[in-house]
Amino acid sequence: MGRWWLAWLLCFQAVSVPVQLHEIHGDGAAFIRSLTLKLLRSTEDVSKPPNPSVYLALRLSKEHNLEQEDQYLQRLKAAFQAAPSSYERPAQEQPSTGLLALYIMALRASCEDMENAQNRKLITQLKHQLHKEKEQIVENGFPISNYYQYSLGLLSLCIVHKKVDPHVIQKLLHAEEHDRFSHSHQTSVDTEAVAGLTFLCLQRSNMYPRALMEKLHKATTAVEDKIRQTQTDEGVLGNIYSMPLAVQFLCALGDSNSEMECTRLIGVLLDGVNKAHFKNPMPISQLLPVLHHKNYLDIAKLNCEGEQGTQNLELVPAQSRSKAPKEEMICVQLSVEVDDGLSMENSPIHVQAGSSLLDVLKTAKKDKTKDFTFETKITLSGQLLTAVKGIEASGAERRYWQVIKEPNTPLLEAIDDYIPEDGEHIIVRLAHW
Repeated sequence: MGRWWLAWLLCFQAVSVPVQLHEIHGDGAAFIRSLTLKLLRSTEDVSKPPNPSVYLALRLSKEHNLEQEDQYLQRLKAAFQAAPSSYERPAQEQPSTGLLALYIMALRASCEDMENAQNRKLITQLKHQLHKEKEQIVENGFPISNYYQYSLGLLSLCIVHKKVDPHVIQKLLHAEEHDRFSHSHQTSVDTEAVAGLTFLCLQRSNMYPRALMEKLHKATTAVEDKIRQTQTDEGVLGNIYSMPLAVQFLCALGDSNSEMECTRLIGVLLDGVNKAHFKNPMPISQLLPVLHHKNYLDIAKLNCEGEQGTQNLELVPAQSRSKAPKEEMICVQLSVEVDDGLSMENSPIHVQAGSSLLDVLKTAKKDKTKDFTFETKITLSGQLLTAVKGIEASGAERRYWQVIKEPNTPLLEAIDDYIPEDGEHIIVRLAHW
């Protein structure tokens, strides 16, 4: 669900010396190169589904390994076209609205002919899914997926210059006006940012009536204001993982102050890279375009003619995450809470230092005295909890398993990425959105 994609963007106080992107050197340039290589290495991992967001980042980069990019594109095509791309397929066999949107954007980023029969079929499928999402909003007040994916769907169609039913756009405008992009009374910065990029794209398309264009302009301003209000004292917009998408939006505005602001925001993000915040390919894929002063709207302008690869952009074996010596153990307190705050589990779990939270959960599951079970699924952002102690997350019932570091700090990393420290108390809580 979209909440695991939560963590994408916004506004701040300068903490670095303003420089132009092409003047970034030393550690900054090394960080950008290291992120590119990390994404390229992730494309070789066939144990995980191909991620169109990763491909988009590689295409928007100024450095290219064209052979590796083409191989990954073929993997994407094989994954998305393995079954007929038809809206008559059972719903469980269709890619989600957001995933299909990213794939269509990836095809455009590869300079594919979007008018061939196969790609027209994909576009029709996305339009149909957006129509169903709109009907769900009319009936129940929220889309089948979430407004993040709904925005991505509209953005994708705009990028490939396809006009959509104005009623579909109106539903997103209405959601923005009535603050439907919030979770637990907090602004969902990544949803605001993607919606803002969508409003910008639709405005610049000049395909819609004047009255609708005026509403789009008003909504864009509202998104900008909301994103800026999430600025922290450290200059982070939302949180460090939501910030890259927010910066994409703010830089795409293109006003007189945007160049200086983008430079400052990039400084904050590079500081986050230096602190090793960006490890998972999904947030890296949203960050890398920003470091090259690019955003998703630039996909529509990509031209592959005469493109050349970057010299010395070669893959080296990735370093595996090192764990502490076997004798060094830590203790993590694990609690499970349901809707009313009732604790179903509260146990100390002993694991090797350097273990991931997923390792902690596996250790708890192996201990037959604890009666602890859980299930996960692989998502583009990593392992996602889908069930705990037999209670399943449910999109239809809008409930999910939230992972919290005591006292009340939601974890922003996937459970296979987060490394608990000795003495931490992790709460797995059944929550609603």
